[in-house]
Amino acid sequence: MDDYRIWVTYHKDEQVSQYGLHDDDTHRIFAANRDIEGKNINEMNPVYSEMVTMWYAWKNNVRSPYVGFNHYRRQFNVSRLPGKGECQVYRIIDFGGISVYDQYARCHNVKDMDAVLSLLDKKYGKDNAYTKYIRNSNTLIANCCFLMKWADFTKLCKFFFAILDDFSAMCGCQTLDDWRKKAQADFGNNRPDYQTRVLSFLAERLISAWISVNLSPYIDGRNVAVVNYNTTKLTEAAIMSLFKHTPGCHVYVFDNSDAEPFKTKLPNVEVIDNTKGKLVDFDAELAKYPDKWERDKVKSNYGSAKHSMSIQKLMELIPGGFVLMDSDVLFKQDIGKFWDYNVACLGTEDLKHGVPLLLPFLCWLNCVKLNENGIGYFNGEKMWALSEKEPNQHYDTGAWLLEEVRRKSLPVEYVNIWDYVIHLGHGSWKDKDTDKWLEENAVLWK
Repeated sequence: MDDYRIWVTYHKDEQVSQYGLHDDDTHRIFAANRDIEGKNINEMNPVYSEMVTMWYAWKNNVRSPYVGFNHYRRQFNVSRLPGKGECQVYRIIDFGGISVYDQYARCHNVKDMDAVLSLLDKKYGKDNAYTKYIRNSNTLIANCCFLMKWADFTKLCKFFFAILDDFSAMCGCQTLDDWRKKAQADFGNNRPDYQTRVLSFLAERLISAWISVNLSPYIDGRNVAVVNYNTTKLTEAAIMSLFKHTPGCHVYVFDNSDAEPFKTKLPNVEVIDNTKGKLVDFDAELAKYPDKWERDKVKSNYGSAKHSMSIQKLMELIPGGFVLMDSDVLFKQDIGKFWDYNVACLGTEDLKHGVPLLLPFLCWLNCVKLNENGIGYFNGEKMWALSEKEPNQHYDTGAWLLEEVRRKSLPVEYVNIWDYVIHLGHGSWKDKDTDKWLEENAVLWK
């Protein structure tokens, strides 16, 4: 994927070393704090923020088939290029019961947004899709971080810079000093430097509106998957703990619980409904193995077989890759390093009954590399007590995957996952005092 460029904006020289910024084949760091060669509006960075980077790439026609934008401290990975009509974004915020308009009114000068909406109505007609989005939608594509086709990018720039220019003329503000005086007049001594960034605040909503109306946004850089059984409370706490420590994640809950389906509404959480075997009929799948009757003679872990089948399905449904987390873990720190598209998988190796496996409590699965090499997660011919051929091989979750990755010499990175999570414990969660455990570790998830 060498036909895209990601621009990374910084505005203080020390941020380059502080955040490890560097130019490479796909990334270009952009100094927004000083004049540079080429057409630029960097002197307006305190008003436009990272939009000065977009303006530079657009006006100087620094073309690439796909173009994206990150911040020095907000960066997503690219696992796949957007398809026709798609746009990868860093983060989608769900405001719950309030709209994009209402949220803006709580934080900034609502009269500015009213002025922008009047400009949209004038240019695109009353009840246009952009105005409707801002007034009614409760989700915001945040932080102006995205990846899209160059042709879409030029359309986006023409759209929102034109509205910002008209708004600037309406306000009578052209210079940086003009905008600072406006912020002082609007907010007095209440963070006037912050409120000077009015054009960037408006641009964030306009960019979100344009992408939402014209493209299909997706979050693919920080996908996380978790399998839910009868542990709704644990799963919910695990997800809340993840969000507390690692921003910008999109979580897929593979729901296998017929007794207690996962109904909790959380932002950036998508439920994949496998209740009553809608996607994977475990009974039908397990019936394919002739020695299933051995379950009473051998302490067969059929839960592991079902778990492996669930993850196998997730690899099909999330082809870009994902971090797999268990439903009974809580996080201690940011896991941003786990999304590593240079390796096939990342996590902790364990030796169980003589079989190396990748611990399933927390690991990165690069589905692009794995699927390209025909590597799956479940193998019934190897799974303990499913196979007559190798009855002594105690294959558990993650064993077949790691064996195949090594056999095909794919890159792997090993980390100590216990630096990042705590785990409720081995065995059934039903045998544990989950309420007590959650309360004792409330600081990690509440």
